[in-house]
Amino acid sequence: IHLVCVTKCRRSVFTAESLAVIEKSFREVAERMNFQVQEFNGESDHDKNWSHIQAHVNGGGSEAANGIFEHFWVNRARGGADMTAAELAVAKQVLADAAFKAAVAEIVGAAMKGAIAAAVIELIFSILENSLLCVEGKITQSELVEQVATATAKAGIAGGVITGILLTLCMIFPPIAALLGAAAMPLAVAGIGFMGIRAWEIFCHGDRLFGITEQTQKFLGMTEEVQL
Repeated sequence: IHLVCVTKCRRSVFTAESLAVIEKSFREVAERMNFQVQEFNGESDHDKNWSHIQAHVNGGGSEAANGIFEHFWVNRARGGADMTAAELAVAKQVLADAAFKAAVAEIVGAAMKGAIAAAVIELIFSILENSLLCVEGKITQSELVEQVATATAKAGIAGGVITGILLTLCMIFPPIAALLGAAAMPLAVAGIGFMGIRAWEIFCHGDRLFGITEQTQKFLGMTEEVQL
């Protein structure tokens, strides 16, 4: 269910504090009634009205094709008159600008999340891999820091760019979203498999250096002493 609550007064009604109180109330009710609030947001300045292109007084209906959102002060000033072609063009441009801003915000947010996720994963793997090389004496501590920083930055940039490109394509060509949805599970399995292989290589490297398997077997009492 997509629930939209609109205040009677149109400008500067909601604050960050009032929105937090409303969200808390919604979630408390949801918990008592056994449903979940998946997303909650609000605006401090809700400045759009649903306007009829052909006014009711002139025979216009309430169907969606006879309406459009526009700034509320334009709607109020028009009164019961029909929208002119110029006013309709302006309203469409306002909506197009708002949609573009919302799309950009969505893409930037998703790209940042993708960048952070990729960077964190690479940071963990890179620290482990390069620490082992440092222990072996193949690289210095300064080289370790440099290589970890470089690998993490590259992974973050790649993750953000790929996420942004995919989301942009999905918005421009909606059928691509269905294809990506169908491929999500195989891609996730492949990604987990790749990380598993990389983790196994790190473990084997560490086992060669520190005898992890041998030490674990001794700790668990799984080794037998050989008597000659």
